[in-house]
Amino acid sequence: MKAARLLAITLLLQARGKQTARELGRVLEVSERTIYRDIAALGEARVPVVAEPGPEGGFWLADGYRMDPTMFSGEEAVSLAIGGAILHGVGDMALGGAVQQALAKVEAALAPEFRDSVRAGRERFLFDHMAWYKEPGEPDVNLATLRMAVLHGRRVRLVYKNRDAAESEERDVDPLGLVCKAGLWYLVGFCLRRGALRTFRLKRIVSMESLAVHRAAYPDFDLARYWEQARSLMEARLSFPVMLWVDPTYADELLGRPLTVLRSERCSDGALIAEIDLETAEQALRFALSCGRRVVVRGPVALREAVRSEIMALAVCYDAVFKREPVG
Repeated sequence: MKAARLLAITLLLQARGKQTARELGRVLEVSERTIYRDIAALGEARVPVVAEPGPEGGFWLADGYRMDPTMFSGEEAVSLAIGGAILHGVGDMALGGAVQQALAKVEAALAPEFRDSVRAGRERFLFDHMAWYKEPGEPDVNLATLRMAVLHGRRVRLVYKNRDAAESEERDVDPLGLVCKAGLWYLVGFCLRRGALRTFRLKRIVSMESLAVHRAAYPDFDLARYWEQARSLMEARLSFPVMLWVDPTYADELLGRPLTVLRSERCSDGALIAEIDLETAEQALRFALSCGRRVVVRGPVALREAVRSEIMALAVCYDAVFKREPVG
């Protein structure tokens, strides 16, 4: 997806003017270091990006630069369509207009055989920027294969592990679209085993292969409409409220994280009492442990006891290590 991201950066700079690495990274859900590498790659591709260092600096396109729609091959035009999908959910009217105009010009300049691929890239990839919850980035090892299967209408065979299942199971799926939900990838497809549309998280795909079979036609399927309905159902199901005490030195940082804060109240000493909504008890346990002593779980009681048990088990492990290998 790097080519799509480079094109998305170019469209952002073209529509908005000067942007910092932090601003670009926030929109595209990548680190500032990745943005700096992407800017360097744009320079190597002869895109005239001007860089100004310092606290008031940033990046912008040299005066008068506009992308030439005839410069794209068919595959590059598909990347542009995906780049447009990345920016679709940003909520900037000027940017949305620039994306649509650029795509229209590219499609008009392409040979007829490539236009269907561009439309498929626009219709079968969806980027939803609102996070349900945030966890460390996951390697999407199957993303490239799935991308080709979605674009070319190939059936895939997945070995998939459901969240609540002990064993993995094999499924043949007609892939209809890919959704990036705040950095986490999902496949939307028709599961032949279940006989219905299903959403598969890429992290839970143990293995997969693209089959030499074209998927069936689904003329009434609309990815954006399906995702809106599926998202509503998942958001109603994924809820695990947790009450926290937050150290004064960590309170502002926690409020700045992409979490669903149901309510919060500042104490006189600067500490924070906050109720946040996570997905499951397991995720809540990982979150609490990752915060260390800066956060104390006040409820539910079962979660507080689980955190205590994990900390005690960790202390036992460290005691055993120090007894075998004394420090100093």
